[in-house]
Amino acid sequence: MIDRAKWLGLWVLNTAIATFGVMLTGGLLMAMGGPLVPDATKARIALTPFYVFPVALAFLAGLISRYRFRGSYRFWVWSIPLANLIRVFWEWKDQNGASWGTSLMHFFGYASFPDNKDQLNSTVFLYLAVAYSIGAALQSLIGSRIVRISRSRDSTADAG
Repeated sequence: MIDRAKWLGLWVLNTAIATFGVMLTGGLLMAMGGPLVPDATKARIALTPFYVFPVALAFLAGLISRYRFRGSYRFWVWSIPLANLIRVFWEWKDQNGASWGTSLMHFFGYASFPDNKDQLNSTVFLYLAVAYSIGAALQSLIGSRIVRISRSRDSTADAG
């Protein structure tokens, strides 16, 4: 029971890091850019689909997450943002009487800031969580190969 509670707690923590933590870090980095980066550029890379800067930060956070977190919960951080997006998507579709195509374009298509506020409250969190999970999976894949290579080198050195 304790192991399940620990896994659940670490999953919630990693979900918060992958979403809110990345958004906060991205905002702080953008603010530190100050006058060096024009506001239009900041809006284009951080607040406009496909959110290049925050997604890259989330991917990087996933890559380095193994140094602190090693469990499988890192790969499941997208589930809460996906559930939230489905809820928001469904509510928006019903409230606006929109077709499936229009609704999909509204949440996954290109819309410049501030017309994309629905995306900023839902879709972007899914993008961040998926990028974090991909980074964590890639790091696990690379990390396991590095361990196998070093073990094979050690066994070859011992045999020689």
